[in-house]
Amino acid sequence: MKNKIKSLLLSLFMLTSFSLPSCSKSVSYKDRVITRKVQDIDSYVVLRDENELIDISRYDDAVIVVTSEGCSYCQALYQELKTYIKETENVIYTVDSLIYNTCKKAEYNLSGTYAGLYPTIGGTPTFLFYKEGKIVNTFVKTTVEEDLFSVLEPYIYDMNLYQINDFIKDDDVYYQDISEEYDHLGFGTSALDSKILSDEKLTVLYTYRRCPDCLSYKDEVLYPYLNENKDKKIYFYECDGYYLLKRSEDSDDKNLGLKKWSDFCVKYHLSDYPVTDINGNQAGYVPTTVAFNKTSYKIDVFANDGLIARDQDGYLYYSRAFHSKVKELRSTTKVEEGDTTSKTYQKAMKELAQKALEVERELSLSFLRENL
Repeated sequence: MKNKIKSLLLSLFMLTSFSLPSCSKSVSYKDRVITRKVQDIDSYVVLRDENELIDISRYDDAVIVVTSEGCSYCQALYQELKTYIKETENVIYTVDSLIYNTCKKAEYNLSGTYAGLYPTIGGTPTFLFYKEGKIVNTFVKTTVEEDLFSVLEPYIYDMNLYQINDFIKDDDVYYQDISEEYDHLGFGTSALDSKILSDEKLTVLYTYRRCPDCLSYKDEVLYPYLNENKDKKIYFYECDGYYLLKRSEDSDDKNLGLKKWSDFCVKYHLSDYPVTDINGNQAGYVPTTVAFNKTSYKIDVFANDGLIARDQDGYLYYSRAFHSKVKELRSTTKVEEGDTTSKTYQKAMKELAQKALEVERELSLSFLRENL
């Protein structure tokens, strides 16, 4: 009984020691964790090792529950999680406390960009709420009387953002589709292919969780749109496996990754924005959004403008951009011919980039309005 009271007091302390907003309807998506969804999911996703925990906590908005073997509260929670997930389709992760403590004690948790990402927890099960590579709140659930929907409501902001990477279901729980040969997200496209074949109208965002442009797209375009249009649904496919492999320091792995990425881009239409890799393979960029409609499709590429040039009047412009309107933009500041390093040049670059962002934001929002 004493231990139960201690756990309840700890739970109350954890709730009051952080400053997340209340359950008020005025709370925006910027104040809460945006969980990804998976259609027809009915159980939690287990993180099996240190690398999987790092991948999710550093680069995703996510809810991760630390559990431990033999914990009676954890056993009671598992069924509650399944009920909650089946109804909401929100992805909730679990990780064993032994794996969690390995990350907590590691050097990268003591200093550096991700210091403190894994705080000391007072017991299990503990809910950890991650947003933009930060731990924003924790919650210890120790009683079955606490309804899980009520517990999670203040922290989660639901959006119709559905992931279609492959998940493997085994023994009534899910796992990420990890390649046996490479230590990152796998290359499975079964769910993606099935969705493209089965839906007459479908919009898919191809993204990479470490990509600054992808994060910018979500913040500047996708989240504001879904926040205003709560009935709209978009699917997304994380391209992490391809991106990590083609950036490998091993030349054979890198060439394999470039070829895999090229084949992927051609098959799923990312290569319709014509670029080639260092080996001359057709390739594409993320974030790219493809809207399928029966036998046709349209694409939108966000913030992948490149090859800055100087026009005859001395203004900077993009000689390559997906949107023709972006190519028409010019910097406000002039630069001298041959200048690519001065403060004046840097100022002109920032001016051009800001103008491009504003144009691309509006064009990408228009694309969503027309195709979702």
